[in-house]
Amino acid sequence: TLEQFQLIHQKSPATWSKGLQALLYVAGGYMRYNKIDKAMPILDFARKELYSKTTKLLAIQLTPIAAAYIHALGQGSPEFGLKQISELFQRLNPAHVWDNFLTAKFYSRFQLKLVEETVLAIIGDDSAFGATGQRWLEDDEFIVRRQIHRDMKWLLHHAGA
Repeated sequence: TLEQFQLIHQKSPATWSKGLQALLYVAGGYMRYNKIDKAMPILDFARKELYSKTTKLLAIQLTPIAAAYIHALGQGSPEFGLKQISELFQRLNPAHVWDNFLTAKFYSRFQLKLVEETVLAIIGDDSAFGATGQRWLEDDEFIVRRQIHRDMKWLLHHAGA
């Protein structure tokens, strides 16, 4: 039960991290089949941990939790999931998902992991957002292609071709 996981959280944050990740994938299954009432307690626990200012978890433990949280949200309705994902990016402390690898002065692998998981949640084959995300991409692609055609016409006209 979630109460047992809370006890584990107090005694072993690393074990808690793995357990919460597993629970978030279960929550994703609930979201997929529109059983939001069963998923919400798990999502709430994850939110509390992710937004906590006093978390005992390290970035290497919080990042997979955040990725599993995004994945779970991607299994539900776009209206609910996009709102929660947006909240995550607004409220999550960037220091909680920053790594100290050699590449850190250029980018954070942990932050890229969350961006990747978000893209997959919106347009991935496993996403419940699939059709909605695909429509957004098609609309954006149309706009970009139209601009490219305008630019090419202008360049060809001014190049005398």
